[in-house]
Amino acid sequence: VQQAVAAERERAEKVADELRAKQEAAREREVAKVRREAAAAARAAEIDHELRLGRHRKEIKAYADSMVDEERRRASEAEARADEACEAAAALQGAIAALEDQLLRGSRVG
Repeated sequence: VQQAVAAERERAEKVADELRAKQEAAREREVAKVRREAAAAARAAEIDHELRLGRHRKEIKAYADSMVDEERRRASEAEARADEACEAAAALQGAIAALEDQLLRGSRVG
């Protein structure tokens, strides 16, 4: 009877060891699965972030381009006004020179 009990105890311990080994293997598989899922989620988040960053970069570039275009337009307008002012100044100098000539002629005649 003692031998039968010892044999049954030994068989039960062996079954328990096998069960613990299977549970450990299942736990390791589950941990590996969770790690893969976490890595996939992290990569998905990284891709989403890169896409958003790309959109923001495009928006920033478009805004910067519009600012550059506006500054070029303003510079062009300022250049046109400067050209007009130079033409007006040249016309004024011509008018002053003509008046001076008239005054000089008038003073010679008189």
